[in-house]
Amino acid sequence: MISRFSIIALIFLSVSHVEEINWQTEEQVDIIYEENPKDIFLLYSADWCAGCISLKKFLNKHADKLNDKMYFIYKDCTNQVLDNVDTYPRSYIYTTSGNTIMLEGKIKDKKLKSLLELN
Repeated sequence: MISRFSIIALIFLSVSHVEEINWQTEEQVDIIYEENPKDIFLLYSADWCAGCISLKKFLNKHADKLNDKMYFIYKDCTNQVLDNVDTYPRSYIYTTSGNTIMLEGKIKDKKLKSLLELN
């Protein structure tokens, strides 16, 4: 017979293991890309940006599928200004086939699912 404690522990363990996006640096991706090429998702983000927070939540929600499909690089722009970034979030998807897709501002979940092939 399963005790009440065992049931609570099982529920806690199943809920507590939530996968998140595996954010890496450019240097880390440079090293592992040679041996295992995958698409790259580069995110320029700021802590105060509501669109950035929403995008990171979306990515974390699908982390179990996305971490296997692509590398993720995070550039924190909270305390710095970058010449080439004037809107947040700004993301680039670099595909292994050589294509670059730029995403700027708040993107609807439906479009993100399509771009990231989460159908």
